[in-house]
Amino acid sequence: MDKKLLNAFIISVFLHIVLVFVLFVGDFTPEAKPKKNTAIAQEVKPIQATVIDANKLQKAINKIKKQKADDKAAEKKRLQNIEKRASDAKKRRTKEEARIKKLEKQLKKKEQEKKRADKAAKESSKKAAKADKIRKQKEQEQQKSEDAAAQART
Repeated sequence: MDKKLLNAFIISVFLHIVLVFVLFVGDFTPEAKPKKNTAIAQEVKPIQATVIDANKLQKAINKIKKQKADDKAAEKKRLQNIEKRASDAKKRRTKEEARIKKLEKQLKKKEQEKKRADKAAKESSKKAAKADKIRKQKEQEQQKSEDAAAQART
């Protein structure tokens, strides 16, 4: 049993040494927490109250309302101006399209007239050539008949 006692004594001494070491090394002091009441009491300042003149306040409110109304009226006028310009541009575009259509019709009509005139000139030229050919044939026939008559006389 002496051996058991010796082992128990060694373990007990070892545990006591570890416990003493932990007590010396460990920091077991509680943290100092600031008191909430004192910190808030120092930071809170008294309310600074100001007296507002009701007339000045009403004037400021009226001024803001008037400014908003003026802005709204200016925006409305600007939009009307934009719409008017767009409408005018649309009318001009429509007018220009109608003018272009009219010019295209006139051009087409002139082209058709030119084709007819060219066709008539061609036909007239053909008739003139045919008449000239007939005239030349008649002249040749007359010349032949004159030549034949002259030979018959001789």
